[in-house]
Amino acid sequence: MTSQSNFRPSEMPIPREYFMFKLFPAFGTSRMTAALLFVVILVDILLLSCSPIRMMVRTSTEIKEMPELYGIPYEEIWIGSADQSRLHAYYISGWPERPVVVFFHGNAGNISDRVPNLCSLRTIGTPILIFDYRGYGQTEGKPKNEQSFYEDGRAAISFLKSRGWEASRMIYYGRSMGAAMALQMAIEDPPAGLVMEAGWTSMKAEVRHSTPFLYYTVGWWGIPDIFNSIEKIEQLQVPLVLIHGDQDRIVPPWMSEELYKKAPKPKSLHVILGGRHSDNHLVGGSIYWDIWISFLNDLGVNVEIIPENKVCEDDPVKISK
Repeated sequence: MTSQSNFRPSEMPIPREYFMFKLFPAFGTSRMTAALLFVVILVDILLLSCSPIRMMVRTSTEIKEMPELYGIPYEEIWIGSADQSRLHAYYISGWPERPVVVFFHGNAGNISDRVPNLCSLRTIGTPILIFDYRGYGQTEGKPKNEQSFYEDGRAAISFLKSRGWEASRMIYYGRSMGAAMALQMAIEDPPAGLVMEAGWTSMKAEVRHSTPFLYYTVGWWGIPDIFNSIEKIEQLQVPLVLIHGDQDRIVPPWMSEELYKKAPKPKSLHVILGGRHSDNHLVGGSIYWDIWISFLNDLGVNVEIIPENKVCEDDPVKISK
């Protein structure tokens, strides 16, 4: 199936050595190179020792698109988090008898970058809550450590509970780094089900894959073993769906395969042929949405897909079943 894919920013930073190759063609052959390499390693060591989480995450404050551009009816909300920061969020209405999807986005960008994803996700008619972590988009504050992200996830779930949603009527959906957050939340406060798309085994393993230079110089000892999904997934007690594109060059598909091996049942793994890191829903088309529909049906939710040419023009509550 052929489809057009909107470019999305990578979920991990471009290695510093890439720019050194561009600026210095003789990289690796001069004293200047040795000095530059020493400086890069020294800076990495200082950053890792001072604030490893801030070095590895890519917060973005630029607002690119709003739901109204796609005709999506939504509610803009602010959620209080543990450190008194206010989390910026969008709530998309859906059929009230369907579970609400809590969307944990990835490392790069913010919720404004996921508006096209929201448009597509509305094809299954579920309510959706997507929110920005501290330091992302219009959300206040800065992430201090791994726990900062989990505190923000707990705040988002608590907000939904304040509106009458129980965790048993939620589906946690995480992409890339967000998959690790969704897993942690699912262990702490079990939902009806968990969807992990393009998820890694751990951040340390992801850094080793994406930036081997950084990993093998200082990362092997300086990078904390955070967002360690491979060590946690055996604790999961809810149905699990893993989705991964076979052409993902940012988080390799073998990571989902390893997660699948260690996860308890019920579980399923779906590889999208031709899918990259952020376009499985576009490349997979009906195959991708059949995964969601089958999962919802297994959870006892009778779902029929909404025609995609209507989904961004009409409120799904008004669309006939």
